[in-house]
Amino acid sequence: MAVLQKIRNKGPLLVTILGIALLLFILQIAFEAMGPAQNAKSQYAGEVYGENIMIQDYQQLVEDWKIYAELTNPNITFAENELNEIQDMAWNNYVQSSIVEEECSKLGLAVTEEEVLDIIKSGNSPLLNLPIFANPETGIYDYSVLQNFLQIYNDAKKQGQQLPDEYEKIYKYYTFVKKNIKQEILANKCQGLLYNSILSNQVEAQMTFDSRTNESDIIVASIPYSSVEEKDIIINDDELAKKYEEKKELFVLDNETRNIKLIDVAIVPSEQDEINLKTEMDSVRTLLANATNNSEAGNIVRNNSSKTIYTNILKTKNAYPAIFTDLLDSLVIGETSQPAYDAMTNTFYVIKMLDKATEADSVLYRSIAIAGKDKEDTRTKVDSVMNALNAGTNFKELAEKYNQTGDSLWMTSNMYQNSMLGTDDVNFVKTIFTSNVGETTEFNASNGATMIIQVLDKKNPVTKYNVASIVKELLVSDETRTQEYNKFSSFLAANNTIELIEENAPKSNYHVQTINNVRSDAHNVNNIPSTSGVLRWIFDEAEVGDISKLEEGGDNHLLVAYLAKINDNGFTELETVKDYITNQVKTDKKADLVISKLDGVNTIEQFASKFDASIDTIKHVSFASPTFVSATSANETLIGAISANTKVGEVSSPIKGNMGVYMIKVLSNGKTSDEFNSSDEQKSLSNQYFQIAINGLLRDLRNNAEVKDLRYKFY
Repeated sequence: MAVLQKIRNKGPLLVTILGIALLLFILQIAFEAMGPAQNAKSQYAGEVYGENIMIQDYQQLVEDWKIYAELTNPNITFAENELNEIQDMAWNNYVQSSIVEEECSKLGLAVTEEEVLDIIKSGNSPLLNLPIFANPETGIYDYSVLQNFLQIYNDAKKQGQQLPDEYEKIYKYYTFVKKNIKQEILANKCQGLLYNSILSNQVEAQMTFDSRTNESDIIVASIPYSSVEEKDIIINDDELAKKYEEKKELFVLDNETRNIKLIDVAIVPSEQDEINLKTEMDSVRTLLANATNNSEAGNIVRNNSSKTIYTNILKTKNAYPAIFTDLLDSLVIGETSQPAYDAMTNTFYVIKMLDKATEADSVLYRSIAIAGKDKEDTRTKVDSVMNALNAGTNFKELAEKYNQTGDSLWMTSNMYQNSMLGTDDVNFVKTIFTSNVGETTEFNASNGATMIIQVLDKKNPVTKYNVASIVKELLVSDETRTQEYNKFSSFLAANNTIELIEENAPKSNYHVQTINNVRSDAHNVNNIPSTSGVLRWIFDEAEVGDISKLEEGGDNHLLVAYLAKINDNGFTELETVKDYITNQVKTDKKADLVISKLDGVNTIEQFASKFDASIDTIKHVSFASPTFVSATSANETLIGAISANTKVGEVSSPIKGNMGVYMIKVLSNGKTSDEFNSSDEQKSLSNQYFQIAINGLLRDLRNNAEVKDLRYKFY
């Protein structure tokens, strides 16, 4: 009974415990149900018209554009800046095509497979103008080349054959091309509707023609705003607010942005880093000076991580880095220069002159390549050809027997001296450039083949040099980087608020920058490489007033950021653009001040004497074009407009310009020799209006599509 009584006494507590347990159980179920949805949402790269694109799909778009970049530029390295451009290209293409598809669906516009195929057959797309789809003989796009590739690819797939990676890459590019051609056709249809709805007329055409061809010669007196004393200009908050409202449309924010404060520490090599590299270069010079042959010198270059590459061949002066070309003529063969520093490239360099000679810059030659079943067979064929040539047999006839043309080719120094050359390449070039005109020689390749070379002509003898050079950049050492990191870290530990940071930063030679309207699609912070993590912190983690941890950026940067403000979609606030608005108000007040003192001034001479103004004569002033005024270094649109409506001999009222106050007198009126063509003029106007309309339309449609760019989460 005692036990039952205790249970009764603890009843409310037990009910509470059971209730909490039940609540936790329900919440656990809810969180487990929400988990997949939350996880999926975290994988969104962006959103258009409420439709999400998963990061995997976006990354595939990027890969497609990377293939395009590789095929159009085989030397692309996909450095950070290049990759950023490709990522933006993929995103912008996705957004624009999504918008076009949405609007065209409302208009009932579509693209058929036949339309896409017609473009592919004709090659009427820049995406098809690549060497992989070109006729080898003409170098021009050939649909049959593409058909042949697709036949080989599809047959191999049907048979389950493994294809080379290059084939897969080309096929992926082909599917990418088809998709983009379809998008391009759809966009052209939509633009065609808009273009055909924009018309000009005869009256407008004549007015536009007259505004361009009617000209005046004028005298202009100028008072630059910079000549007005700043102390005479007083600006209050109401004036700033009024001007801000006038200019507000300039400050539209299509995306949420951030205002931050930033300390960016660029670490530079220390004095000790420079001393260490000088010591290293002295040692390298000794090695080069003691090298007994070209091969040994080349190995020294390779073993010391030079920024230059050694090739045992004569080159012209322009093939070498500009930092030491002045030394090439002064050094004698076998001489080694003293180590030197070039501030422009931040490098130390030392060179050794291995050889120097006068040699033709261009050689005309022809050749026959011969490869037999084995070494003996090759030798037999080579001897046969050489004997025939020595007996006077026609070179081209012999070449045709080996399925070659025997056509002559020019080789210039520029064709080889800036390329990576193997041993065979070097020996081939040497054979051509060292042979005499009319001489027939053999070049034996390492693979057993032989090429019979006949030199026909040589032109433009120049001095060439064989130089072993070691060029090393002065870099930040690990020790210097650690010292700067510790120094900055100590500063931040001692100054843990933005007020203390701003107060004490100058004392430690740090500078606090204010950066407004940071965008999430910027890829990095303040153009500092490898700072995408800081960008994510700014947009995803930080609250206003937070200070980031010390971060390391690319190119030896240390940084810390402070989130000052979150700017929602809409308009940039006055405080952020206050400097610009202040300058605008200041310009207005200076103009008003000058004009207020011109009461009763009716001549150019009075105007000039009143303010000691500059007077210039300007010819060919028209309504259609801004007028450049040298006294203010400004293009002023109002001067042309007022000149067109001022009679010869008359003087205008004071003109408030962008950079000064002006008064003009028209000396004469004239007309250009252009002839009026109403049709051409109307077409030109329609094209202008179309460009204005399409740009505005795309901007408005993008805003209406409620585009959300979340790619920064994955950089």
